[in-house]
Amino acid sequence: MSSNSREEREKLKNEYKEHFRKMRAAKERFKRSRHKRNIVDALKDMDSSDLMASFDAFLADVESKVARAEARLDVALESIEFEPETGHESVENNPNRQHDAREALKQIKHEMGLLHREL
Repeated sequence: MSSNSREEREKLKNEYKEHFRKMRAAKERFKRSRHKRNIVDALKDMDSSDLMASFDAFLADVESKVARAEARLDVALESIEFEPETGHESVENNPNRQHDAREALKQIKHEMGLLHREL
């Protein structure tokens, strides 16, 4: 084979490589623009009233869970306070009440942690 033929083939090969690189880049740009267009179309088509309704439902659920946890905490705190008119002994002197109070607080902390993870 002549060196001229080989050089022409290498030149042609390099031109094809460059052409295929440009084609690949154009396909990638097209793919990205199509993806962006799909996102924009989806956002335009999205019904904001449905979104707000689902957000309101989520917010109501969170408020309900927070109120429930606060009520449980209040009840737990009431149960560990000393009540002189009932004649109950204080928590410090009653190991069973200490244990019950600790368990109630653990449960409330656990529920608050679950609520926090849901948010």
